[in-house]
Amino acid sequence: MFFPFTIDTTRVDAIDPHILTVYVSQIHFPSRDIPWRPSAVVLVPSETYHFGYIGSSIVHFPINASFLFTRQDTLLPITLQEIIRLEPTGENVPAQVILLGPISQKVEIELQRYGISTMRIGSSDIFQTAAQAAYFRLVTIPPKANIGKHHIIVASAEDGAEALPAPYYSAHQGVPIIFVYKNSIPEASRWVMEQFPDRTFTIFGSEKTISRSVENKMKLIVSDVDRMEGDNPFEISVNLANRQSTEKILGWDRNKQGIGNAFSFGTIHSWQKALSGILFAHIGKHTPLLLIEPHKIPTVVGEYLLTLNPIKPRPPAPPFMHGIILGGHKDIMYDTQVKLEEHLILRALD
Repeated sequence: MFFPFTIDTTRVDAIDPHILTVYVSQIHFPSRDIPWRPSAVVLVPSETYHFGYIGSSIVHFPINASFLFTRQDTLLPITLQEIIRLEPTGENVPAQVILLGPISQKVEIELQRYGISTMRIGSSDIFQTAAQAAYFRLVTIPPKANIGKHHIIVASAEDGAEALPAPYYSAHQGVPIIFVYKNSIPEASRWVMEQFPDRTFTIFGSEKTISRSVENKMKLIVSDVDRMEGDNPFEISVNLANRQSTEKILGWDRNKQGIGNAFSFGTIHSWQKALSGILFAHIGKHTPLLLIEPHKIPTVVGEYLLTLNPIKPRPPAPPFMHGIILGGHKDIMYDTQVKLEEHLILRALD
């Protein structure tokens, strides 16, 4: 029998990602009486990664939204019951539930039947939806965080793996996410650049997914282009977590030893479950996402964790590190969880 916990890790899993987002929502919003009760729910189709990435910035304050996956044409009973349980306040937002992308009218009608107000952002077109969400996030309800007001993230429309850590940062700071192809800029994404030319646009990924040619084309439209890159998604997740943020640079600033950092851990193979945990980046532990393999911790991730882990005082005392494991034992093996524990637990004096 495998338990979901070790001393310094907590595993959050469900049969499928739709249910997992409900569990994560319940962890973060356990009661209607809490001071941080959500104003809205972002309802996101789960079939492709694009809409989850787009919806992540809407989670951030002042909206303070829960994040739930849905099938395009069917609202699972557990998802409906979670929305009813949350009873989002609707304060300072156009509606209690924001439906993103190609969610069917059938789902919207079912919500309205229960007296839940709704609004839509976008369509089946990922570029148009991202553009509309970016405008909503930057103009209609600007993010509370200053970083979110001055940055836009650019992800690959063809391969989401290298940008998988980005939605966590987006939920944390309210930075919108738009998409480009490897070798071209779609018209809707170009429109965003033309509307907000003074923002810093950060490309997430290597030249394998977004070419230098596209980067150069962006520089002809906007004043500042940065790139969050690495040799693989694991390295990119570490670079984002470790990088110090400035007015022009995105980063989590998780680069000091001994302050008790917490992280979420997921895999690109089960991206839906990794994405299900973005509320952990929004409130509470404010966790960056570090990407690992189902059966092992990549060297770059393991070495990074050890640079942060505090040396154990005598007697042991806080701060302590913690890890949120997103997915079941097929997604991230128990032996991998134990290895993470070994990297997170207080180290003995040399």
